[in-house]
Amino acid sequence: MPASTSPDPLKPQGNLEQMVVLTGNPNAGKTTVFNALTGLRARVGNYAGVTVERKEGRLRETQRNITVLDLPGAYSLSPQSLDEQIARDVLFHRLHEVQAPAVVVVVVDAANLQRNLYFATQVIELGYPTVVALNMIDVAEGNGCKVDSASLAKALGVPVVPLSASQGQGIEALRTAILQALQPKDPPTAPRFFCELPEIFGQEATAIASQLRSQTPDAKYQSLSEALLLLSDDRALESAPAPIQQTARPLVIEARKRLESSGVDWRSSAIAARYARIAAIEQMVVTLSEVPSQTFTDRLDAIVTHRFWGVGIFIALMTAMFQSIFTLAAVPADALESWINAAGAWTAGRMPAGPLSELIQLGVFAGVGAVVVFLPQICLLFLFIGLLEDTGYMARAAF
Repeated sequence: MPASTSPDPLKPQGNLEQMVVLTGNPNAGKTTVFNALTGLRARVGNYAGVTVERKEGRLRETQRNITVLDLPGAYSLSPQSLDEQIARDVLFHRLHEVQAPAVVVVVVDAANLQRNLYFATQVIELGYPTVVALNMIDVAEGNGCKVDSASLAKALGVPVVPLSASQGQGIEALRTAILQALQPKDPPTAPRFFCELPEIFGQEATAIASQLRSQTPDAKYQSLSEALLLLSDDRALESAPAPIQQTARPLVIEARKRLESSGVDWRSSAIAARYARIAAIEQMVVTLSEVPSQTFTDRLDAIVTHRFWGVGIFIALMTAMFQSIFTLAAVPADALESWINAAGAWTAGRMPAGPLSELIQLGVFAGVGAVVVFLPQICLLFLFIGLLEDTGYMARAAF
């Protein structure tokens, strides 16, 4: 009997567009991962009706029609900002202009595992094929924290790919894991849930989920996840779409009353249960080693965030930055102004005197020149802001 063969994930399986959604906590390296996967060929726009940026690109080095969508950073599926609300609505497939995710990649900061796993476990419970990109493993190991990715994958029930996106390590393995996750599974695998809730809390959440499922029959696991969110968080309830609020609000209010009468704190039960499970997972997969009591970054932070020296350093840096902008930009600005004036005079000199000549010289060239001369200053300003952001100083200045 000939051996059976499984489909090769690296070969194209048709040309239908598939959406890979990239999500994770802010500052987990998500944008770096996105750039590595798409090769900086991103289309940038806005989500319909809001100013939140929408960035997507094609998965590079594959013949398949796979789009990677970079979602705004989020700490939880209970939104506290418009960015987090957009991320939640995409994951719950509420935005009609965005295709339903075929695969979700959750970027997790290995150096802050417990904080990042809160959102990661919420996403895994939605039931999509999910890949966890365990980023910044070099930073974690430098801090004396070694994460066993195989044990983490077993605990989460999804593939875990260790990588250091800033150094390009693990990107190929992540791309392969994404392509493998895109292969259809029959029957689909049920997601793993991470909240060990009181029995009555689970019953109330299941009852609300069954009502929500009548509106979205395809969203089997998303309904249960959303019921947990609506039941335990007022922000999730207030930011839900009107049809869901109309269905869920009276059910949630009555369920909360029954929980309170039973002595169950509906505000903290789900959150505490999730953190307890995450802490157990972290203890199981993380090995801590001896590290220096104070790193170079710690010593530097002690200076730049000092209550007195920190303010002085901030004022000195801002003064030096703005002085440099005006000093360094003076040479190219003067050169631009001279070239524009010369071009205007040259053009006007070859036209008959009159209103049109004055319009060209004084209106077009002089008007455009008055704006263009600020370009060197703007470019330098964005350069300095980029340097301050990338070095991490702006976060320390805000602190």
